[in-house]
Amino acid sequence: MVKRDYVLASVVFLLLSQFLIASNLTALAVETLPSHLPLAKSQRGNHEMKLGGPERFALESSSQCTASSNSLKTFTIANSNNASFIISFEEALEALEKMHYRLWNLSFSYVASDVSPDFFVSCDGLTEGFLAYYGGNNSVYLAEYPSGFVKTEVVRLSTNSSFEACYLWVLRQMDGSEVWVDATNGDVLLQVPARAPGVINFDVAVRVVTSPKPKVQAWVVEKYAQIGNYSLQEYLSSDGSIRGRFYVRSIGGVLYESEVPVGPVQSPSNVPKPVLYIQVDNDQDEYYMWEITCGHRVYYVDARKGTIRLNISEIEAQRGIQASPQQSPTYTTRCAHFEYLYVLAVAAVGIAIAAVAIKFKHRRNYAETSRVSFSVK
Repeated sequence: MVKRDYVLASVVFLLLSQFLIASNLTALAVETLPSHLPLAKSQRGNHEMKLGGPERFALESSSQCTASSNSLKTFTIANSNNASFIISFEEALEALEKMHYRLWNLSFSYVASDVSPDFFVSCDGLTEGFLAYYGGNNSVYLAEYPSGFVKTEVVRLSTNSSFEACYLWVLRQMDGSEVWVDATNGDVLLQVPARAPGVINFDVAVRVVTSPKPKVQAWVVEKYAQIGNYSLQEYLSSDGSIRGRFYVRSIGGVLYESEVPVGPVQSPSNVPKPVLYIQVDNDQDEYYMWEITCGHRVYYVDARKGTIRLNISEIEAQRGIQASPQQSPTYTTRCAHFEYLYVLAVAAVGIAIAAVAIKFKHRRNYAETSRVSFSVK
């Protein structure tokens, strides 16, 4: 009898142990999944934020990531130059999308100044801008928002103009092109083409990986390997904490080291510096890319759209990573969930069998006791 109870208890113990071990392994598998989507959160100014794992500081930005309404909000400006109404930076971005033109025909040049603009930056890091004041002469002055206080000259027009004095937003888009937007009604006043059309520069790529809400179009990588040595110097941020390299990505997944272009996109065959191989089955396009190393993470940014394609650790970048299509994050997580449910089901069945066995044992003991008592009587 004692031996039978011992065997039954051992079976229950083994089932519970299997359940606990499988649950721990499942949780560990889910926790160690490669993260392709950066986790970012930031407030206004220099606040600590986490992006894909490491801790770093966000770039200073005077914009807040809040959705603005469709109707333009206005702010009354008490200023000795002009009493005016100024729309916000977010509303200037909305006006830029609507593109209501009232173009000025003029040329200009920036003036060296000790006072730098207080740049507003969009939540995805792709557009920055500052408020300025055109006084009706050949000068454009830096202005504060929302007070409208005029500071120092930042732009000098090279041609005489007869346009009315107004406040304006100077917006710099991700490829370096510049758009001036009337800060009173959202009209587009001036468009300045980019030096390299359609390609973001290093500063914009840095803003993308450190922005609160970057755009992400994650790759599912089949293979990652370094296949050549670097010959060009890295780009460095002003404090040296962020590094960058520029590539041309071929259709086959080879990344060629390259300089930032000043004209149309060149063919990778003209850039014989293959250094990386990143195999991605669902991306057969040819385009420029930025590799940004920030903290202990390496980001690969599409230089056409400013979207993050890959986010891996420096260790993975040095060793190389290799995966199969079945090891994508979605598939792995789904398998982990099914495994977890399977283990729960097995444990439940084991517990039910043990309970039935114990109940049957008690009934049999009761029957034997009853027979013994009856025979004694």
